[in-house]
Amino acid sequence: MKHKGWYLENVRGQLSTEPQMAELYFWGEWEPQSLFKLTGNPFLNKERLPHAVHYPLFLDDNKGHHNTDPFVFGSHFYYTNCKQKQVGNGKKMLSLPLKSIILFGSEINKTDFTIDTIFVVSDSETVSEYKTHTENYPSILRKMTIDLNGGLPDWHKLYKGKMYDLSKQYSENIKSTFCFFPCKVDCGDIGFARPIINWRKFNLQKPGAGTVLYTVNFTSDFTFWNALVTELLAQGFSLGIRLELPISDE
Repeated sequence: MKHKGWYLENVRGQLSTEPQMAELYFWGEWEPQSLFKLTGNPFLNKERLPHAVHYPLFLDDNKGHHNTDPFVFGSHFYYTNCKQKQVGNGKKMLSLPLKSIILFGSEINKTDFTIDTIFVVSDSETVSEYKTHTENYPSILRKMTIDLNGGLPDWHKLYKGKMYDLSKQYSENIKSTFCFFPCKVDCGDIGFARPIINWRKFNLQKPGAGTVLYTVNFTSDFTFWNALVTELLAQGFSLGIRLELPISDE
């Protein structure tokens, strides 16, 4: 996707201290409408480059299933429903403590784990609680996900992301985690391949099991988060920290 937002620039492997605004290229989930431009990359290419760059927008015509999770647009990231269950392994997703870190990504060829969103929990409430003050959530998120097709069940948990404070400089001396997505600003309309994370280094489950929930054991949340940042900087990515809401016909 390509969309306007704020990012921390990767300057020779170090993060810039001041957030900047630009048209950001990034991978993520967006299931409503979009404009798109074909990249010209071959359908099968060993570089795993994308076939199109999408420009997200929202038309309020209620066509199709537009459940986007996580939602990374606007003043906060939101995680609302994916893999949440009242029984079994998915039950853990209903009681995530503050500062929990969720990695959203996918497997490729049962060998690699690619990542698109790093979500850090700052606050949460049930859908039942949400119904008492729905106006506190972005209208687009409510229409395309939370209230779609009769709405999410009351027991679902809505998690708000811990965001970077745009009024402050970034400092590696401040041990504070925040939501982000790997991004680039200079890849042109050919896009870039999704970043691959070494699953052994981060104690992830071995690729090949498909879409799973897996709890990672690490020394601390910041140590894990900072190791991810270091890995992504080494691969040439900047950190996307906030996006404007997509264009809407509301």
